[in-house]
Amino acid sequence: MTVAEEVVIRRPAEAVYGFCRDLTNVARYVGDVDRVEKLSELAYRWHVTPYGLTMTVVVSRELAPRYLRYGTRGSIRGVWELEFFADRPDVTRVRERLHVPLGVPGRLVLALAGKFPGSEVRENLARLKTVLERGVLGI
Repeated sequence: MTVAEEVVIRRPAEAVYGFCRDLTNVARYVGDVDRVEKLSELAYRWHVTPYGLTMTVVVSRELAPRYLRYGTRGSIRGVWELEFFADRPDVTRVRERLHVPLGVPGRLVLALAGKFPGSEVRENLARLKTVLERGVLGI
């Protein structure tokens, strides 16, 4: 099962892609990720709250500054795809697709935990927009 959302960010595509490609930044805009450790150029460890989970996330494909794909490793695999469209030199449209682990059963389990993938993706993209447009990180 796939959930897709899109947001327009008033920043150049290279800046948006670069920020997203550094997966240590995920903790700044993804609600449940408390912190991220960089394990290698392609692998990261996400610490997820409130469940106390850790997940290894690996970049599996990238075409800078247009496309980024990464996913979790282990028994439950989620996959994120981000596409970056430079509508104008200073405006980037970001489309995120989340491939929900375990399909419909996975979505039901997430719903029971109060997690709705569509809402989560939409809220994460809204936070990404805020962080990048308001220069919260000095970008």
